[in-house]
Amino acid sequence: MDVNKLPNSIDELKKIIIDQQKTILELQAIILDLQAIILDLKSRLNKNSDTSSKPPSMDYPKKESISINKNRSLREKSGKKSGGQKGHIGKTRSITNTPDEIVNCQTQECSNCGSCLIDTIGKTTAKEQIIDIAQIKSTITQYNEITKECPNCKTKNKGILPNGQSNIIRIGENIKSFVVYLNIKHHLPYKRLKMILNDILNISISEGTIDKILAKASKNGFSISKKIKNLVNTTEYRGSDETGVIINGKNNWEWVWQNEKATYYAINKSRGFATVEKEMPEEYQGVHVADCWNAQNNTKSTEHQLCHEHIKRDFKNLIEMEKSPFAYKFYRFFCRSHKARDILWKMSEEIREKGILWHKRELEKLLLMPTRTKKEKTLQKRIIKHKDKILTFMRYKNVPPNNNTSEQAIRQSKIKMKISGGFRSQSGADNYAILLSIIETCRKQKMDVLESIRELLQGIDISNQFISVR
Repeated sequence: MDVNKLPNSIDELKKIIIDQQKTILELQAIILDLQAIILDLKSRLNKNSDTSSKPPSMDYPKKESISINKNRSLREKSGKKSGGQKGHIGKTRSITNTPDEIVNCQTQECSNCGSCLIDTIGKTTAKEQIIDIAQIKSTITQYNEITKECPNCKTKNKGILPNGQSNIIRIGENIKSFVVYLNIKHHLPYKRLKMILNDILNISISEGTIDKILAKASKNGFSISKKIKNLVNTTEYRGSDETGVIINGKNNWEWVWQNEKATYYAINKSRGFATVEKEMPEEYQGVHVADCWNAQNNTKSTEHQLCHEHIKRDFKNLIEMEKSPFAYKFYRFFCRSHKARDILWKMSEEIREKGILWHKRELEKLLLMPTRTKKEKTLQKRIIKHKDKILTFMRYKNVPPNNNTSEQAIRQSKIKMKISGGFRSQSGADNYAILLSIIETCRKQKMDVLESIRELLQGIDISNQFISVR
């Protein structure tokens, strides 16, 4: 320090110390602000499909991610090694007693002396079966209109052709159902469908014909989709979710309502409560399972269950980025409540009620925990606001604590967007929603999907085969 700049008096020294103290406090405040900004930035960059509602497609590449463990999962480690466990009994395909074809593998002469064995009767000592598919090829069936003249009155009686038109070749119902299945369930666009039909079946088909097939199937399935909606609304619980879709270059929203036996889709311009009022106007007499979106929360239902997985992602993010005790304790509470519900439903009703009451009290205690950061306070306020929707699932044996099945159902839309893009028109989007509702419901009902589509194209009401959960 320069001697000439030393303070001449105690007052000057005190003034320097006070000024330095002010500067230190100002710098500390700036440092805290910068640390908060950096922490918030890291939190945003660290968020992915595991720690937020972001889809997997928006995750950062592994080399760019600052995540502590990019490939983490919400599932807890079991402590077991991957693969088959010690003592595991392997399974192989069983030999069938009704093969479609039998080929006898037999020799024509003795391997020792060369004697002829053609007329010798042998016995089966071993069997081997090979399962395969027959060669894929299309078949053409010709229908001849036969005219018969009555020998008595000379009246000419004509046979009836299937479609009433002669000298043309039509696409059969099996091919039509194949087209509907590949386009709706597997999201193949028209051009790729044309290529598959041409390469595999040697059938040339236009995009206009494909569009007509889908339009006819959708028209026949309109009333069935409404019955599917009713089936979704007559069960103990239902899940719901929504996601964005593109129609003619504009943003729209695909919604799903589903349960164990049925899935209903609808596409609308609104993500708000207007869509709920249009599609589900009546109060649902069951437990509505969904995330924390306002339109879902405002859905008329006897009870609501808030999706635990959505909140657990936020907890996971706070645990990793802020080492939050608040988030850790809540995360463990959620995990324990899932296991406890399964155990309690094996107990007597009296014990079960005490167990549920204990969990409610524990929830109240956790909500009184002090919070340190803005993110903790925000999450705490959300849980307090919706605390009545946190433990609803514990009072029911089969109601899930999460909305995973709805998220899986709505992912169909994102897969379609990646493979074939958006919809060209509202009518195309509506056709997709109707037919996907039918296909997904048939799969849940363990019905033959292709046969169901075939019957649908013939105008048969396949909803008579649906079985309700209740």
